[in-house]
Amino acid sequence: SRFTLVIPARYIGELAPDDSEQIDSPDVHPSASTLSQPVRNEKHPVRPENRLGTLLIVEDNRDLRRHLKGLLQEQWKIITASDGQQALGRLAAHDIDVVLSDIMMPNMDGLALLKRIRNDLATSDIPFLILTARRDTETRMAGLKLAADTILTKPFNDEELRLTLANTARAIQARRQHDRQAVGEQLEVSPRDQAFINQVNRWLEQNYSDFEIRITDLAEHLALDERSLQRKTNALFGKTPKRVLTEYRLGRAAELLRSTERKVSEIAAECGISSSSHFSAQFARRFGVNPGVWREGSG
Repeated sequence: SRFTLVIPARYIGELAPDDSEQIDSPDVHPSASTLSQPVRNEKHPVRPENRLGTLLIVEDNRDLRRHLKGLLQEQWKIITASDGQQALGRLAAHDIDVVLSDIMMPNMDGLALLKRIRNDLATSDIPFLILTARRDTETRMAGLKLAADTILTKPFNDEELRLTLANTARAIQARRQHDRQAVGEQLEVSPRDQAFINQVNRWLEQNYSDFEIRITDLAEHLALDERSLQRKTNALFGKTPKRVLTEYRLGRAAELLRSTERKVSEIAAECGISSSSHFSAQFARRFGVNPGVWREGSG
């Protein structure tokens, strides 16, 4: 017997250069629509204002990595890595909003990468999406136990992947915009993130009255660099570290205005704000009225 298999193919031009050069695995898992849709290249400009964030793609197969990059680069700023070990370096060097990772990879697989990300205070809140050819229940359960946000199987549908990532970006944005909440009054978070919130609140309670305290001191206290601290507070509080400190001080000032007859300037100084005019402006921004009106209304 003789069997002939014919696979239609067409020239689609030069692929965009990839920033993760590595010998490819022979195991190729393209998407369901890879053969019918050409890989986009970087000849078409991408408008940064339309991007949803920075996406880290972790995939050991070069062709699939390039396909994913071409598929998603109109919506995302793309960073790529060929295995989990390389991905950790990318996470340290870039502000990553979402990770999309394969499971079966050399050096460090996707589940080991997910565990490292979840156990690191600087990265524990980053959404992690698994893209895998494995369909067994054991693998899915392992991913879910490590708090993977979504598990998609190969071959995947291009549009489903785009929409899943877009929905993830919207969820991140909604959480970051939830800045009307008081410090510590957070939505449901993981135990590790709650521990981070508690650490920040304890530091604020101990240091808010110090005129000379700086955000670098908070970063050092938490053993984080300032960039990681900013991303973390934006994710969990919806505010920059500086704004978290300012609003904590203003909250304490509001309590003192309500419960004492002390001068506004004295209260401002006790809360670590040396300028009375700056204090009044910040207070009005936070509560909608100046300190004197707040005191009268509270009475």
